[in-house]
Amino acid sequence: MPNINSESQVFVSHDPRSLPVNAFSGAQILFENLWFKKLDNGPTTNVQIIEESGISGFSGYSGLSAPSGYSGTSGISGYSGLSATSGYSGTSGKSGYSGLSGYSGLSSTSGYSGASGLSGYSGLSLILNHQTAISEAASTTTSTTYQTKVSLALTTGEYVIHYCAEINNSTANRNSDCTFVIDGIVYSQYNYRCASANFYENMSGVKEFTVASSSTVSIQYRVATGSSGTAGIQNARIFAIKTA
Repeated sequence: MPNINSESQVFVSHDPRSLPVNAFSGAQILFENLWFKKLDNGPTTNVQIIEESGISGFSGYSGLSAPSGYSGTSGISGYSGLSATSGYSGTSGKSGYSGLSGYSGLSSTSGYSGASGLSGYSGLSLILNHQTAISEAASTTTSTTYQTKVSLALTTGEYVIHYCAEINNSTANRNSDCTFVIDGIVYSQYNYRCASANFYENMSGVKEFTVASSSTVSIQYRVATGSSGTAGIQNARIFAIKTA
């Protein structure tokens, strides 16, 4: 049985509502684009849909800036009024008439406001730089030496790597091993003791890894040391997302 805790993520190739998945209560199960939550322990179909995964959209383009409005023309200044004529000297001269007041200049017209720019369209964001390696057909071995089922070559960068497979043994109560390997180093090892002949068990995991120049990741399997029967494997997948 795989060592899966209540916070594990399990990747399967069959609908967990119709075929049992051997995981602890609380484990998250991914089948195609659906996430399920395990509601009890052991190989059961007691699951609940959490959500359906999707791909984010492209960012929209910004709208064009509107042109500024034109400034209005200044009004014409009015003419000054005429000066009054002074009265004659005599006993007392009459006071002259006051000059006429000049007309006020016309007020200028305000410029029109520019039109607002168009809003950009929202789009979908795109996941870039991901690689996959898949081998769904069943393979078998009677050897106790590890055999490579699927592998993937990676270049320089930082990765989040998801991996999964289904493992069995042709004989009940016999053990088979399955490992996740990077550059010949085992990062995860699973030992399965099959309760019944040819009953497939799931193995899966997630690994963050930085590649300095180049690396090869792989899923391998064998008959466990000291055991017997024929080890089988199918639906092996590696999905690597380059994050930097």
